[in-house]
Amino acid sequence: MWGGHVARIGKHRNADPEGRRPRGRPARSWEDNIKIDLRVIGWEGVDWIAVAQDKDRWLAFINNAMNSQV
Repeated sequence: MWGGHVARIGKHRNADPEGRRPRGRPARSWEDNIKIDLRVIGWEGVDWIAVAQDKDRWLAFINNAMNSQV
């Protein structure tokens, strides 16, 4: 559900005005987590951002994904 909200509001960047970057591997974004979850259940090619634009369609998509057998 949160992924749909994030897809509808667009991307926000947290840029550091001084240009510093944290050490280590970059944090995984919500979008990356959703793509990984879709790959796990075998729905890798689904354009989830387009689906999330319609809230009713998104809720049906999420319910369908959660009820699928992995």
